[in-house]
Amino acid sequence: MKVVKINVTGEFIGEKYLKESPLKTDKVLFNVYNFKPWQTLGTHKHPANDEIFFVVEGHCIFFLEGESRDLSENMAIYVPSGSNHAALSRDNNAVLISVIGPQPVESIYTRGHEYYCPACSLEAPAASTDGIVTCPRCHANLKLTKEGDFIEAVEITGETPPEAEAR
Repeated sequence: MKVVKINVTGEFIGEKYLKESPLKTDKVLFNVYNFKPWQTLGTHKHPANDEIFFVVEGHCIFFLEGESRDLSENMAIYVPSGSNHAALSRDNNAVLISVIGPQPVESIYTRGHEYYCPACSLEAPAASTDGIVTCPRCHANLKLTKEGDFIEAVEITGETPPEAEAR
């Protein structure tokens, strides 16, 4: 029997999130992610592995196959194998746990699924590559367009993003 103590209080250091894998077997991998405010887990997929994320602390925006969803403490999300996904912590520290299997795990990171906000310089994954969105940090209205392999973000005024209308 293997027993480990998991530190979910988090250690928040550096410019990149901190990932630890305190427990793994020949079938599954257990990860703990510690995010400082506005850090991102870049867009990637696991061709042959399902993954479940659980938010232990804080809030984040989770991106899955062209949709985004706010997740808070005690919420979980299932990511089927082959699905592009990403996470962005909000204006707080966040701790996420993921369980992924079967082993071995292959991760393919993809570029071109993120934009840079011209108002505050936040790098954020995009749920959509074409349309009007609100920057999650500075709340600027942005027009996103796909430019080759990248997403171009331009600040606009006078247009309300669809997600803001629903509030």
